[in-house]
Amino acid sequence: MAGTGKMLAKVSASREVACVHLKNTSAQTCQRLMLTIACCSCCRRRCSPMLANRIYGCDDCQLVCPWNKYAQPSQLPDFDARAGLTGQQLVHLFAWDEATFLRLTEGGPIRRIGHERWLRNIAVALGNALRATGDAGVRAALQSRAEHESALVREHVAWALAQEKFE
Repeated sequence: MAGTGKMLAKVSASREVACVHLKNTSAQTCQRLMLTIACCSCCRRRCSPMLANRIYGCDDCQLVCPWNKYAQPSQLPDFDARAGLTGQQLVHLFAWDEATFLRLTEGGPIRRIGHERWLRNIAVALGNALRATGDAGVRAALQSRAEHESALVREHVAWALAQEKFE
């Protein structure tokens, strides 16, 4: 995948590249990079609403990636949907401690982002949900992490809680 290296170089040079074209997800602006590597405070304000309820972009990338037209469905169980992830509510996923995260993501790509960035991504999605619904359960979940030991998580939870003003 020769194009992927160029994309990584572009995103590394300018983290906002992925953000600017996020609505037009393509191999050039991979959402997975936005959610795992390139998500920084400087572009979060512009991009977070576009992420909606997505917490990890690989599924979206798989759908639009031009390289996938050559792919065949895998018969390996490694590529099956994972128990514990399928059909879960964001509030439930946000409550996972690090041990639960590690256990339920073992062997999968989501594990690479780590628990801290997992919480950051879910906080953004919950903020978007809070803006759309004003749901008290979403607000309570976010408030439960407001004093998290990670500055990254605290910052994104604060952003998420502030979204309620934009209903």
